Amino acid sequence: MAIMKVKCHCGKTIEATVGDCIYNNNFRWYQTYHCKNCGNATEIDDIGNIPPEIKQAIIKQEGEFVLVSTERKNRAKIIYLLKKMPCGDSDLFEMFKEEKTDKIFSGTKNEMAFMRSYLITKGIKESMIECLPLSQESNQSFSENA
Repeated sequence: MAIMKVKCHCGKTIEATVGDCIYNNNFRWYQTYHCKNCGNATEIDDIGNIPPEIKQAIIKQEGEFVLVSTERKNRAKIIYLLKKMPCGDSDLFEMFKEEKTDKIFSGTKNEMAFMRSYLITKGIKESMIECLPLSQESNQSFSENA
């Protein structure tokens, strides 16, 4: 859960609570706030793509995570499985496809955990894919196993 500033329909800037989770095998996000000025209470939630401003608020509060492939032999299958996935950093995914990095996507912890679980259900071995805090991944080495 994180806090972000939003503008109520009455014009007052207020704090909204935002977050994301994995529920019933779906990636979900939410935003909720109550304006003490006009009394407006709003709750928004959805499945799938997280709005960028909500994602950034969560990352600011909880840190950024990265999905890393630990073996080159999985690269083609991972690219095939994730090329239409709506979440994650597309620039990073392009670099992964071009074999310039072992990082697949970056985002919130729950976003990366959801993508990791999806890959595992599609046959990528659990030990071959990691979800790491972005600050920690730089200490990991890329495996040359083929």
